[in-house]
Amino acid sequence: MALSGKEKKELKARGQTLEARVHFGKEGLNANAIKDLSAILNKENLVKIKLPRHSETPKTEFAKQIAEACDAEFVACLGFSALIYKARPKIIANKISDF
Repeated sequence: MALSGKEKKELKARGQTLEARVHFGKEGLNANAIKDLSAILNKENLVKIKLPRHSETPKTEFAKQIAEACDAEFVACLGFSALIYKARPKIIANKISDF
């Protein structure tokens, strides 16, 4: 599911107040960081991550690879940070809205 421009704009606005939850370093895409990010994305649908400062891969491409590894959507890069979004399953969203 690709995000529309309007959705990305709203997510970027929400992401400005977030703290980075997962930091990626020299190791790049390591399994532990991906596992941690996936666990966080199951609880929260928008997560800010820190990207490595010295990487051969461009920041945007690196963030897109991370999002793909977590079965999520890349929203935007902001300096050395990036926003990753994963929609919650509709079943859970319906149960939450019932309360």
